[in-house]
Amino acid sequence: MKKILYFMIGIFIIWASYFSDIFERPSGYTPFSLLIFYIFGVYISKYIFYHKNVTRFKILIYFLCQIIFIAISFISYNINNKNIFPKLDQKLKNVFIPRIKSLTTLLQVFSLTIFVSYLNFNRIFGKIITFIGPLIFDVYLIHENPIIRKIYIKTYFTKYPTGLKLYDIYCLIFKGTIYIFVICIAVAYIRNIIFKYCYIKIFCIKSELFISKILNYFI
Repeated sequence: MKKILYFMIGIFIIWASYFSDIFERPSGYTPFSLLIFYIFGVYISKYIFYHKNVTRFKILIYFLCQIIFIAISFISYNINNKNIFPKLDQKLKNVFIPRIKSLTTLLQVFSLTIFVSYLNFNRIFGKIITFIGPLIFDVYLIHENPIIRKIYIKTYFTKYPTGLKLYDIYCLIFKGTIYIFVICIAVAYIRNIIFKYCYIKIFCIKSELFISKILNYFI
């Protein structure tokens, strides 16, 4: 499984960023990319989430994850925005471009996911996470929809006057983020209820089991 992950990171993430993406994944918005991330998530869930480590090791993991996230963010920002390495090969710069299928984003996601997996939450907060967690992917799909981005996100600041203070800009970003998150969670919750009463999940599980039996028979 580790060899498969190394291969996928090397070919589909690093190689596809350094050279042209022959797999035709425009910015990572394809089912193929989602399958790759799904495999990453399954591996983390199966082999990392349930590790029972001593407290000292957990503290080390906390610091390593924070260092990785901050370092990657700093390097990516300076390469792409500050251009502090003007002589750096453009192909190498492409590896550090922040996008869905880039190495920088992947490392940030890994560090955050592993960091959260080692945190201990109380009962109430745990229930909140258990409720919201399955709906988060819907939030991503909705707010990344081209129509939503064009109508709402790209025009969000146009109704406000120019020359805003930095504090006001941060407040507006936070306000807009809360609006998007709450609305998307509400839509996702309604979708989840509809799927539940239409037995969509049960149908998918049974279909997967049936297809797996057929494949196992022929393989």
